[in-house]
Amino acid sequence: MNDKWPIGVFASIDAGLGVKLEVARDLGVRTIHLHTPHASSRTPQRAAEFNKRLADFGITITCVFAGFEGESYADIQMVKRTVGLMPRDTRGAPHH
Repeated sequence: MNDKWPIGVFASIDAGLGVKLEVARDLGVRTIHLHTPHASSRTPQRAAEFNKRLADFGITITCVFAGFEGESYADIQMVKRTVGLMPRDTRGAPHH
């Protein structure tokens, strides 16, 4: 495995996105890009629990992906309309 640029996978705490940590561990993946958790999961206790699981599995977070409700990656045109810092159609959407 390349130590400078290790292969990572996308994972989430509570959104059901990406690879489960157990699968990443079993495959020997040592780095993840983490989808930001929902507000209810962003507590010191949940963070400590998740960090312990990562440490037990030998996995490191190397990137945090800030996804938002209403984003779609279905095709390039949909990404242009729904993804980014301030898509015009979702500017007034509530944050979670």
